[in-house]
Amino acid sequence: DALYYVSSSEKIVESVSQSLQDKGIDAENIKHDILYGY
Repeated sequence: DALYYVSSSEKIVESVSQSLQDKGIDAENIKHDILYGY
């Protein structure tokens, strides 16, 4: 399975992660890096 890496501010990471899950991507395949201070 593909892994999805999302790196941005917290709200964008949450939004993109939710969009991926809505499209059927398993949450375990979504990795994130929240950039605080942006």
